[in-house]
Amino acid sequence: PIVALTASTHPDLTVDGADEFDPALNLIKGGGGALVQEKLVAVSSREMIVIADESKAVTTLGAFPLPVAVVPFGWETTQERLIERFGVEATLRQNRDGHGPFVTDDGLYVVDLRFGSIADPAEMESRIRGVTGVAEVGLFVGVASRVLVGAEDGTVREVLR
Repeated sequence: PIVALTASTHPDLTVDGADEFDPALNLIKGGGGALVQEKLVAVSSREMIVIADESKAVTTLGAFPLPVAVVPFGWETTQERLIERFGVEATLRQNRDGHGPFVTDDGLYVVDLRFGSIADPAEMESRIRGVTGVAEVGLFVGVASRVLVGAEDGTVREVLR
């Protein structure tokens, strides 16, 4: 059954996609902008299974821009801190018509960070969370238990953590 997520709710299973996943099943998620709610559900669940195609499998995370949900008030300062601290290109995500910022269902903005490569996803998540104004990071470290990878020929392989 579908139920509200509360402190006492622990779904047995979450099935979702990912923008990237590495061999340790660390993920980048949030390309669609729902990273806060997706992470809340995923970390509350007893198990998370990711379904993805081969193009999402990477050796090292970071080719896909890393979504970071930020508080709208002072977003410019938050973005500047992210650029200064990590030496990355950072772009405020725009809404579909290109006129104004994309706003998540939670009322947050999304800043996309372009790292190219993230050697230690757990450390990076912690460091980004330490920036004032950051609400959530699109790194899902140690959350997924398996990934089902679809190939062009129709076969599926299972990758386990």
